[in-house]
Amino acid sequence: MQLIPKPPPVFSNYLLSIGLLALLLGRSWQAAFADLPWRAFFWNQTIWQPFLKEEDYLLFFQEDYINLFSWGMAVFWIVSALLLPFFKSRFLAYAASLSLLFLALLFALSKNLQAPQFWEYSLQVCWPLLLVLAPRQKWLLWATGICFTAHACYALGLYPPPVDWLNYCMHFLHLSAAEAKNFLFYMGLLDILAVALLFWPKSRNLGLIYCFSWGLITALARPLANSYAFLDLGDFTLYFSEFLVRFPHFLGPLYLLLFAKR
Repeated sequence: MQLIPKPPPVFSNYLLSIGLLALLLGRSWQAAFADLPWRAFFWNQTIWQPFLKEEDYLLFFQEDYINLFSWGMAVFWIVSALLLPFFKSRFLAYAASLSLLFLALLFALSKNLQAPQFWEYSLQVCWPLLLVLAPRQKWLLWATGICFTAHACYALGLYPPPVDWLNYCMHFLHLSAAEAKNFLFYMGLLDILAVALLFWPKSRNLGLIYCFSWGLITALARPLANSYAFLDLGDFTLYFSEFLVRFPHFLGPLYLLLFAKR
């Protein structure tokens, strides 16, 4: 019996796998060594008061238990990063996506439930699902639009822009604080314009080129704006992990630019 060789993986799948590996390895490192916002959930008595007595609450949510949970998430994410690109398990993909959705909710909870803080993680949340869902291009297009709209809400000043964003502008462009705010405002306008271009087929490529470029620049800004961190391994790995988890922010638009059906 003649064996029929298995066709080599498509490059588009490699792109998805690279994004997934970077995202989950970055989150795994942060769960193990950084300070993800678990306490915004576990130390929020308003959430737990209807279910637990005060003494039970104090018993269950001690610092040691939260650290153990965080290490458990680190192990889960690193296992998912290593297995998902090869086995395409729907269960594992949905579990990884739900864990990232939970984390996005916690980031929003830590910022007084600011809606853009949640929606800016849309690309990260949907990324594991792209390996197992068939209509991935439609999902990816919507997630890209939502992600950049959320960024625009902060850049336009609808919500207070993160201090880090202002520092990046001041560091790289040598701007004053006021000039940095104005620069972010204009970039927010470009974000909105790019999102509008995404949903008009004739101009989609232009919008995708912008999203890819700006997504890559803002991801690289994390380690490069904190160049002093290169002198300290702990600081470097922290800011490098911030770069890794943002791989979907530029690989998503790049994927659509290269492989979306016209």
